[in-house]
Amino acid sequence: MYETEMTMEEYFAGVQHIYEMSADQRLENDIWLTYSANDSTHRNANFFRADIDSRMVWDDLWGTQLTLGGNIRLINEELGTYDAIDFYTMPYLRITDEPEFFNQSYGIYSNWAIPVSDEATFTLGNRWQYNNITDEVHAQPQVRFSYALSDQQRLWAGWGKAIITPSRLERETTFRRNTLIEDALFSDGNRYDYYYSSSDLGNENLRVETVETWELGYRFWDENQLQISLSGYYSQHDHIRARIGLPPTQVVIPGGSSSGTVGTVIETYQSQYVDPLWSETYGGELAIKWQPTEQLQINTNYTYKRIIGHCSGSICKSSNSPKRSLENEPNHFINAQIMWDINEQWWANATLQYVGESQLHQDYTDDERYAWPEVVNLDLSLSWKYNQYSPRITATVEGVGADQDVEFAESMGPFQNGTQYWVTVEWAVAQEI
Repeated sequence: MYETEMTMEEYFAGVQHIYEMSADQRLENDIWLTYSANDSTHRNANFFRADIDSRMVWDDLWGTQLTLGGNIRLINEELGTYDAIDFYTMPYLRITDEPEFFNQSYGIYSNWAIPVSDEATFTLGNRWQYNNITDEVHAQPQVRFSYALSDQQRLWAGWGKAIITPSRLERETTFRRNTLIEDALFSDGNRYDYYYSSSDLGNENLRVETVETWELGYRFWDENQLQISLSGYYSQHDHIRARIGLPPTQVVIPGGSSSGTVGTVIETYQSQYVDPLWSETYGGELAIKWQPTEQLQINTNYTYKRIIGHCSGSICKSSNSPKRSLENEPNHFINAQIMWDINEQWWANATLQYVGESQLHQDYTDDERYAWPEVVNLDLSLSWKYNQYSPRITATVEGVGADQDVEFAESMGPFQNGTQYWVTVEWAVAQEI
């Protein structure tokens, strides 16, 4: 048995400053500092991060609204280091040849809202981002059109392209798992000590993941009592990661093993990250907000999502399983929330969440452990604040009446699901109720 203790900690601080240069122009600045540390063997790392964002906003520039800005993200990363004994004996660990790295990202962006009539507005935007992991610059443009059908109805459509920020974990690190089974019976009729390792190797040639999305929506509102939103979208996600198996190795060492065995069998299995997958996703959402009284608000929404996987590489020649694995996600999602301001001191909240079971494709697997289960969760909260000088006390119960064991597929090794109880105390000095 391998005993271990894991600790995670995080500290952060931020400052925001807004300088009003005129009635229609202002300079906004944000600075966030974060320190995070985690000593678990698969995430053994600490980092210090600085996020700086500065933007100039013109609310009325020749009848348009313009934002020009820039951002900097600097991360001093330190991944864990291990000796040779740890490498072969720890149950799992993440290793790299470059444990210290100064991660840098610089960007500039613009956003321009242009009214073309009393009813219609075009919004054009772009972001150019550089990162020193891939040493590349990526553009992330967006276009949005909004049209007012009436004082209470609006149509909108949009297109945009975004990137998923590159990570060193999938490029420059190896995740290794070690297992030892003593006195194992092999096919030759002899008993051996069996040691095997499996490793997921990084790949510095991975391309940056991109997501391109088209959207269309309609919104209706009746003062503040009723709001209805209906939207649909289609997106394409390129360069999705997969792992391709590499040839395994086996070595048999005679003698020198535990009692009753004739030797030790050592096997090594390796896979490497590749990016041959891409997917199409389409779906829609219906959201309704109803506020029958000033104290009571009801929010509901239904979402449908369907993923179609594609593959273009050697990993897909013999099997459709890689692309079908992308499709193994729930299709139906329902959320309902009731918010009740009982009086000046008390408020209550109830949230119901439903996630439908995923359907396994016959080309993927028939092992039900890979299916996402149906999930029904009810969360209840009750909050009290005596006066503006006292703290607010909130009691929460999560997972009321939940009868499912887990909320994720069993193949992912999820934690057991259960009812959880929380009490939080918040104190903002002299805050009004």
